[in-house]
Amino acid sequence: GQIVEPALLKNIAAAVDTNRFVASKMDIGTSNKFLPNFWGAPARVMCVAESRRQIVGDLARQGTGIRDGGLDPMKAMVDTWAHWARHFGCGNCGEQSAMAFVYLRDIKGIRPLEWMQIGDFVHGFVVINRDAATKEADASTWNASAVVCDPYKSDAGSVSNFAWLRGAPIKVLYRLNQ
Repeated sequence: GQIVEPALLKNIAAAVDTNRFVASKMDIGTSNKFLPNFWGAPARVMCVAESRRQIVGDLARQGTGIRDGGLDPMKAMVDTWAHWARHFGCGNCGEQSAMAFVYLRDIKGIRPLEWMQIGDFVHGFVVINRDAATKEADASTWNASAVVCDPYKSDAGSVSNFAWLRGAPIKVLYRLNQ
């Protein structure tokens, strides 16, 4: 059989645990994936709309401090998206992946870690342990030990298992090396 590196298994386990954590915080859910739950579609749509209104306002209030303080605007973005998603208990792929990123960073201590998107915010997800020397926009070049964490799709595993990433227009929103 094939030998699987322990770091890969550790990162897959962290991604699976992170997906469970995010799901446990999504009390209301998504506005664009209508799974049956206590909250009807109108409540989910209103929740995500209000969360995004808060995100925009919060980032606008932080703007001057981020610029004047020389802070990373993308770090502020991922932290703000995660905060409001957790506060309201709702969010789509962007909010859920932001929450996953913050959980992996702060609770699991995982590095390197990337908050990524396909297209122009068409789909957001997190990647653990992608070698920065590989091409961010081409998942077929990523190292075999790169792990995808996608709480919106309830998916976690080695990048080799994610055929839908091949050929997709991928972009790193925020990368944390250390």
